[in-house]
Amino acid sequence: ASCDRVLFELVAGPEDLWTDASGRQRLHQTPTPSDSQLSFARRYELQHQLAMINYTTSDTWQLADLERETILRLQHQELRRLEKKFVEGVQGDALRMAARRLGREATAVWFLRGGGENGGPQRVRDRVAIAAGVALGSLLPAPELSALYGTWVWQNGGQLKGGVLNSLLELVFSLRFLEARRLQYAQFLVAGQEQQAEGMYQVVIGARNKVALEEVYRALEDGAERTAVLYGVLHMRQMYQQLLQQGFRPAEAGPKWRRAWSVPAVPKAAGTARPWLLGAWVLLWLGGLDYSDVVRHSVEVSDCLRFGAQSV
Repeated sequence: ASCDRVLFELVAGPEDLWTDASGRQRLHQTPTPSDSQLSFARRYELQHQLAMINYTTSDTWQLADLERETILRLQHQELRRLEKKFVEGVQGDALRMAARRLGREATAVWFLRGGGENGGPQRVRDRVAIAAGVALGSLLPAPELSALYGTWVWQNGGQLKGGVLNSLLELVFSLRFLEARRLQYAQFLVAGQEQQAEGMYQVVIGARNKVALEEVYRALEDGAERTAVLYGVLHMRQMYQQLLQQGFRPAEAGPKWRRAWSVPAVPKAAGTARPWLLGAWVLLWLGGLDYSDVVRHSVEVSDCLRFGAQSV
């Protein structure tokens, strides 16, 4: 359906922008995607949005984002504010200088991570449980499997996501690596919605969402009945919550999904074992051989130390 106004995100510089008579920002022309953006798209055999969307096609299309220089300035200001807050209450010039030096390093790391470990679980007990599980798994055959699974759970905020992992393994052991990469990337986007607007994301997500919602309210004041907001998935959680707080309600018909790209399921033949099960058994078998070799060697060394022999 057509819209009265289309608000989109795009980090651009002043040389790419112009302001119309109503004060709305527009693009001179659609920017060309960079080599790194094109390379990333090719990895998944996708098309970059800058190569597919003409942002200057209609007067109804309007930029609703911060300029590149503004984002950099706000990030610098937020980092300086956090550094200053770090040393508040410290008494003595020497201690303040040391705290400022340590605080600058620690705050910069915290800030760039977005307020915490990227993709890690928010609750401390979940972090401890994952670390303990990986530690126990290191005592079993094929400890690489437990380490990989621990990394998977960590990146998904402490959630097991067994169904997605099962499909991912099936794709890998079916040698369908492109679909496996796409599924992993899709899960990364889903898990990324749990990212809190802290640290760097206070600007990258929070400040930019504020601009987008201000333009939504402005469109309503201008009489627009249908407004589209083209923003990335990582912005949606906070933006959705803020719209609800402002009195907006979800459509009665419910959300409508539009397919951007898909990952075909692995066909399952009746009566045949899943390929990833065979691969897992092979890994466990190899891990078991290595595990038994380590145990045997440890016993030999123990006997040598006990009896003073050069070899057993």
